[in-house]
Amino acid sequence: MVDRINLDFIDKEIYKIGLLKKDIINLLGLNLMETEIIIWKDRLKYIEKHKNDFKTESDYKKHVES
Repeated sequence: MVDRINLDFIDKEIYKIGLLKKDIINLLGLNLMETEIIIWKDRLKYIEKHKNDFKTESDYKKHVES
């Protein structure tokens, strides 16, 4: 699992960013097993369209990388 995604150096196709645990799944009333939370390289490119929603590129990077 990654602690932070470096937007200046995307080197993987898929990043594991967490684990959806059974207690949260039950709280949400979902019919799922525990599963990894992933984000993929193409999704990061898609998110870039929201850069203009932030005051600075630095603010955007802080938001996405954390």
